[in-house]
Amino acid sequence: MINDKVISNNKNLLEHYNYIFPDISDFCAPLNSYFGIKVFMWIRIYKSAKYLHISNAPSLSKCAIKNLTKTPIFFQDYLKFIDKQNNYDCVLWPKLPENFAMQMCMDFGYWHGISLIPVQHTDEFIEMSCFLGDRDDYNINSFYSRNISILEKFTDQFRKKI
Repeated sequence: MINDKVISNNKNLLEHYNYIFPDISDFCAPLNSYFGIKVFMWIRIYKSAKYLHISNAPSLSKCAIKNLTKTPIFFQDYLKFIDKQNNYDCVLWPKLPENFAMQMCMDFGYWHGISLIPVQHTDEFIEMSCFLGDRDDYNINSFYSRNISILEKFTDQFRKKI
């Protein structure tokens, strides 16, 4: 059962997202213009079932904010990718969605993603970023492989901006 507190947190997050979206959209615009990356997501998943989800894809973010209520499960899933040194671990997304969150991205027409895990983590949260291409752009994975440092720098600059 969904906790009322989680629903309240999600409503507040959705209101905040609507406020900051124009700045996020402007900041992320060069990703698509220069690299063909359609979506940038920055996610902070808390062990306590709170999370932050910010992206330049408003429909995707709003759907995630409204529907992703099982963050302790995601927290546990992402722990397996953590190396305790706070270095980026770049994980190319699988050929097919493996969970609700991934399926949601594909349903909105985005796929061929890469996740940088963790951007930062503590015992209480894991922060990550994801870059997604169009569902039909099969060549974007080779771009990711050749340009990991660009993705890391973009994520670092985004963290400073927010």
